Amino acid sequence: MTTEETQRHLPDVFEVSDPRNVRIISHPIRYAALEELFERQRPLTATEIAAVVGVSPSVMSYHLRELGAIGIVHKTKAARDGRESPWVPSARHYSVAVSAEPRSQVRMRFMDAMLVPLRRRIERMLRQRMEARRRGWLETDEYTVLSMGTLVLTREEALAAKREIAEVWRRYEILGEGRKPEDYPVNAAYVWSCLPDDKDESRR
Repeated sequence: MTTEETQRHLPDVFEVSDPRNVRIISHPIRYAALEELFERQRPLTATEIAAVVGVSPSVMSYHLRELGAIGIVHKTKAARDGRESPWVPSARHYSVAVSAEPRSQVRMRFMDAMLVPLRRRIERMLRQRMEARRRGWLETDEYTVLSMGTLVLTREEALAAKREIAEVWRRYEILGEGRKPEDYPVNAAYVWSCLPDDKDESRR
């Protein structure tokens, strides 16, 4: 079975809700490896992932085995010529129930781990744009690298905004389902939240 055929037979979502598994994924190296595999959706060796994450292949092999133990990624069949066996994701997407972990420090560690790949990408994009502007190559920004703001809303308006934003992201996620990232010019990462300010916490 080819990589494309295997991908078509993958389940849509691998759900992680057991607190023990949430703790395993919350390690920053494991989360970065997970992001790389799920983003690329193709077999990658520990050596290839290690080069992206910035650790040694042996360290990456250990963390991949930890992820493999919970089933979210798995090894392909061993190569006959003795080459390193690649790892592949066990689904097209994954979902982690961070709220299932009762310890706040673990939840915070997971959120920090989630931000590492995004920070790396934002920093790279910012450097590229600064260089492009310096050389006079960039006339308009094609992407939104980072945007922040404040909305003054009723509770009902905030819930409606959350629903509408989620629907927009989901619509574009559906467009990308089944596509190979390397075949398309834009592979956009996003993260968003709709949070109350501190003064609202006392009213919850």
